[in-house]
Amino acid sequence: MARWLFNGLALRFGVYVGPRTTIGEGLHFPHPISVVIGDRLVLGERCRLYQQVTLAGAPKGQAPFPRLGNDVVVYPGAKVVGKGRVGNNVIIGANALVNQPFGDDVVLAGVPARVINTMR
Repeated sequence: MARWLFNGLALRFGVYVGPRTTIGEGLHFPHPISVVIGDRLVLGERCRLYQQVTLAGAPKGQAPFPRLGNDVVVYPGAKVVGKGRVGNNVIIGANALVNQPFGDDVVLAGVPARVINTMR
């Protein structure tokens, strides 16, 4: 099933999903062009990934893999890599680079990403 999903998404839309990735219900690609979701990542429920988003694991032999909580929106060109983990109800701005952990209810932007607003 994972290989079928990987091949179908890759050929039709240019969306690459690693075969050992865990994806929650309701994943949405508003513009499914050039999206890369590496292997062994965890995506929560109702995540929304725009075009040219990259979610990539750590270099080989290192343990941390990105994790997105529930209700996360990742805008075009953003990258979540290595130790980059975000909690629930998070917005990641366009072209941001998330390479460290962040909690719930925040808006992230910049390279490297930082909290620019809270949503409480």
